[in-house]
Amino acid sequence: MVALVYNWWSVYTRLINPDKRHEAITSRPLMLESVARKTSHAGQTTLTITSSHAKASFVQTAMRELTAFFKELTRTAEQLGIPDKVKLIAKKAYRKMLPVLQTTSDQNLLPATG
Repeated sequence: MVALVYNWWSVYTRLINPDKRHEAITSRPLMLESVARKTSHAGQTTLTITSSHAKASFVQTAMRELTAFFKELTRTAEQLGIPDKVKLIAKKAYRKMLPVLQTTSDQNLLPATG
């Protein structure tokens, strides 16, 4: 169970910042130590998150972009199954690595025999 949570956290941090691999011990305080307030009015619920971390503005910008991505995914991918949705999320999370992986994956293959 710990490995599963750790792997999902790695994907989550890649969604926020695909340029860097974040260790859980440093990224969790940055992204999780915040105070939130939930308010409801006229049938709409708002979650206001306040962070006192020095890099709070970076996280705020990244979270807004991530929220926009998930809203767009929810709105446009209703017809997709779970495997296709997970594939879209993985492509977004690992978008910086995909061009490198695609160009180098076939270069070291030996010719098929037989």
